[in-house]
Amino acid sequence: MTKAECRKLYTEKRKQLSAVEIEHLSGVILDTLLKTVDFNGKTISVFLPIREKREIDTYPILDKRHELNYRVALPVADFQANNMFHYLYENPEQLVVSEYGIPEPVRGTLVSAEEIDIVLVPLLCFDKKGYRVGYGKGFYDRFLSTCRPDCLFVGLSFFEGIDAIEDIFRDDVPLNLVITPYQICHV
Repeated sequence: MTKAECRKLYTEKRKQLSAVEIEHLSGVILDTLLKTVDFNGKTISVFLPIREKREIDTYPILDKRHELNYRVALPVADFQANNMFHYLYENPEQLVVSEYGIPEPVRGTLVSAEEIDIVLVPLLCFDKKGYRVGYGKGFYDRFLSTCRPDCLFVGLSFFEGIDAIEDIFRDDVPLNLVITPYQICHV
């Protein structure tokens, strides 16, 4: 399938999920994530869900940061410069929902790409080689290309992967790992 075909199909599949299913599947994914990936002492880039797009609920990761000893860096999409930067998460008062429906911090301590150890990556669909389909703006691919070579890129998906995305571009950055409610995909 092409990226456009994937985007259309998986957007529709998400629309079919009830709020109860999203909550349950998100919980399964996050439980698996925390059992699979060592967060201790690390700085984790965590996307927050765009509710209207029925994304995986990652808010529980914010609450576990002290208990499990990790720092959370939250991305901010700069649509003017077409890139992302991160603020350290300190408290819920930092957060606002942007005009694009993205929960983002409005202030905080800047966190550079070099400081980030693990990036949780949103996606609509992924393939067996670790390539993903997002919303098509390229924010994550541009950001991932600036991370350290040892940074772990982890996709979170409600659905299983497909065999191949046909139209992969030179600048597309593959994931290292994808966690679904049903399996852990090492790529």
